[in-house]
Amino acid sequence: MPAITMSRVTLDVSMVYHPWMSSQPHQSSSSGHTCMLTGVVVGLDISTSIVGLSILSPDGTLISLDCIDLRKLTTTWEKLDAVEAFLLGILRIHGPVSQCFVEENLKAFRDGFSSATTLVALARFNGMTSASARRLFVCDPQYVDFGAARRALNIAIVPEKKCGVSPKQQIHEQVAKMIPSWQWRMKTLSAGPRKGLTVLDEVCYDMADAYVVARAGLLGVGPAGKKPKKKSGKKAV
Repeated sequence: MPAITMSRVTLDVSMVYHPWMSSQPHQSSSSGHTCMLTGVVVGLDISTSIVGLSILSPDGTLISLDCIDLRKLTTTWEKLDAVEAFLLGILRIHGPVSQCFVEENLKAFRDGFSSATTLVALARFNGMTSASARRLFVCDPQYVDFGAARRALNIAIVPEKKCGVSPKQQIHEQVAKMIPSWQWRMKTLSAGPRKGLTVLDEVCYDMADAYVVARAGLLGVGPAGKKPKKKSGKKAV
């Protein structure tokens, strides 16, 4: 999917209400909002810099991994416009969405990363993006605790001090083994001592997280404190 390179996206009614809505069967969620019974499954790893995105079939088979790069956009509203444009692209390419799983907000400070300002900004953007996904997908986003999601997929993390590998890298390595046929995005370094070297693009870490969120969501993993439902399903290929 092409990158979004626009400063403003204008949404109209024809872009929000889709022709399949009148013909596709619906089911009611706990909040009363309707969801498609058939369609792809979307996983979102939301941040204000990179939004990781995964698209799976209802049985958990990988269809696509992608990301929305928001780092060059300035305001929260510009970032939300870019996300909405990308979500609309999913609908146009893949059709209706049956389920949307979103990584639950970070709720505690993390060494070297989180401040009160960061937590508030992330929570605000997560809520805004979730609301847009609900409106565009016509499906209530379901929040997934990432720690529980990792455990559900048997993804183990070793402290970085012991192995020298960051948790993001460890998660990606284990996800890559689950979907060995997927071609991950690479980039060629243009500066520094490793100039000219082709390496894994760091956006792949967000894409891997989005895959974990969607797969675990299909297994019944929910927000923190919610026990996952026992659910059988085919393994992803």
